[in-house]
Parts: sequence; C-alpha cells; structure tokens
Amino acid sequence: MNTLFPYLTEIHYLRNQVAADSANLKHMRLAPLNTFPRMQIRQLELGLDSRKSRLRFLEAAERKFNANQPRVPAGYSGGGRWTDGVDSGSRSRTQQKPRVILVGATPQTMQL
Repeated sequence: MNTLFPYLTEIHYLRNQVAADSANLKHMRLAPLNTFPRMQIRQLELGLDSRKSRLRFLEAAERKFNANQPRVPAGYSGGGRWTDGVDSGSRSRTQQKPRVILVGATPQTMQL
C-alpha cells in the first residue's frame, strides 16, 4: 500500500463504515417484520451504496497512484498532470521556456 496516497485515512474510514453499515443492515433485515421503519432501512441501503461506490473509486485510484511518476510542470498545458517523462517537443511558441536576458545585453553578447 502506498503511504503517500493522500486519501488513505478516508479509505480506512470508509472500510470501517461499510462493515458497520453492512452488519446493521443485516440485523435490520433479520428482525421481525415492522421492527424497523422501511424508510430507515432504505436510508441505510442508500448510504451503504454511496460509501461502497466512493470506496471502490478511491481504491482504484490508490492502485494507480505513483508519487514518483513525473508530472508536467506548472505553466505548460496539462500542468500538474502525470506524464511518461518524454518531451514530445510539441510545445507552442508561447509555451516554451523563457530565456533569461541580462540587462544591458546586446544581440552580440546574447546567445540566439
């Protein structure tokens, strides 16, 4: 398990909630008829479905997360997104790295 994944505490919380909700729902369904209001059972079912869905999403993201994967630098299109680390060279003129020009430099002293 990757400890750098930012949602680990939410994953652990959701796992515990899903287990507790599942146990409560099982208890409610096994109880004699009309012991629990149908609305209360339905609310628990919907909450459980929602938590399970969020848990599946976060677990899938955790499997794909790699903190060491290179990212596109800020200021470029797609900045902050993961990349394979290969520069395709497809940057437009406005996206290329700016050159540093010293004050008082002349065209002869600058590298063009």
